[in-house]
Amino acid sequence: MKDRPRPVPDLHTEPYWSGLLSEALRVQACEHCDVRVHPSRPCCPTCLNTNLSWVEVSGSGVVTGYCIVSQPFVAGFVTPYVVVRVSLIDALGVELIANFTGSATAAIAIGARVHVVFDEIDDNVVLANFKLETNAA
Repeated sequence: MKDRPRPVPDLHTEPYWSGLLSEALRVQACEHCDVRVHPSRPCCPTCLNTNLSWVEVSGSGVVTGYCIVSQPFVAGFVTPYVVVRVSLIDALGVELIANFTGSATAAIAIGARVHVVFDEIDDNVVLANFKLETNAA
């Protein structure tokens, strides 16, 4: 998918993208109040502390919203595809927007348990997608 858009990491997002390259899902953690932060920011949204570090999270979560995209709005994506909003289990308050992968598209629902999978686009870009947990009922 050569025409697919690529992320452009900056000072605040580079640790997230480099983590994905090594198959690690990372979010920021405030060193003062321990709140988890995503998307990345220069300061904690809770206490405004600027001492934020990057921590690895498990990538397990719960679907809190989803959309089945049927129109080809973005080049490089074959329709239909599913976009999910996932609340991470071990990063309270953090939600990620990502593609849903796997053959169980019909089983996607609010409350479904999912886990991160790493989609290698090329040698320099890996994306975090989500897939139903295999032991989910």
